[in-house]
Amino acid sequence: MLRRRVRRCICSRQITKLRTDRYSVEGMPVRLLFAMALAARLALACKCGGQPSPMCQQASTLTASDVVFVGKVVEVWPTFEALQREYRSLSKVQLRERLLSRWRGVLSVDEVAKVRAGGDAMDDVAVMQRVRFEVSEHLAGPRVQEVYTDVSSCGFLFEKSQTYLVDARRVGARYQTGACTRTAAIADWRAIEDSKSLRAWKAGRSLVPRIYGWFDDEESRSGVTLRLRESRDDERATRPDSAGFFSFDNLTPGEYRLVIEDARGRGETSIDLTRWHCYEASPWFSKRWYVPGVPVAIPIR
Repeated sequence: MLRRRVRRCICSRQITKLRTDRYSVEGMPVRLLFAMALAARLALACKCGGQPSPMCQQASTLTASDVVFVGKVVEVWPTFEALQREYRSLSKVQLRERLLSRWRGVLSVDEVAKVRAGGDAMDDVAVMQRVRFEVSEHLAGPRVQEVYTDVSSCGFLFEKSQTYLVDARRVGARYQTGACTRTAAIADWRAIEDSKSLRAWKAGRSLVPRIYGWFDDEESRSGVTLRLRESRDDERATRPDSAGFFSFDNLTPGEYRLVIEDARGRGETSIDLTRWHCYEASPWFSKRWYVPGVPVAIPIR
């Protein structure tokens, strides 16, 4: 079962009132054809190729191409509403010229060439946004105050005046973030855990192995017990707190078995902490308990 964060997208019902264009293909306005193709692209679910690793695992591998900071949003530009208006009013040629002008110096030479050629690359650039921050804490990488994202399902929906942990990667002259990164609202449990790990790493402290996670369904976590076994004689037990969070801290490198059970059933996962600093679990129940997480563990049936 996959649970996806819901984001706004420019969907078909939002473009039904597009005004007609004097040029058409088989009776359909070119502008409408373009907008419909773009809407279909934005409505697709983002494919990340797996969950991004938590910062307790990433910290030691971050480079100058990565940036992580805590900041409050002061500007999101263009706004979602402005992008909608462009799709309603501009032809494909007009939109292409506006994009090239808007993002001059931001797009790479290759991206500029692809936008001029039209197609998928132009669609990607057409939904880009620049987000500026009041940065309160730099945790990794160069000191930047703006990143780029988009309004597609692979982007991230930032809200003005809200504070986030921002995880971005360098793409040409800009830093890009989105759904396939660790970017999250600062109150999100993932952002809390990532901030702790990065602060320890930045201070030069060793990251002690640990296993932690969160139950996002309040009903499913009621009555749940978690047991962590390294050997037959070494077992720890805990329960999720009122917010659904749990952790096994101060572990040693080794191979562990995480067991989750309640009155409905149980599930197990084998976790190798000889190679990783941590394991971040996201348990869910469907006839039995499943314990997916990152880095990838080995489910036991």
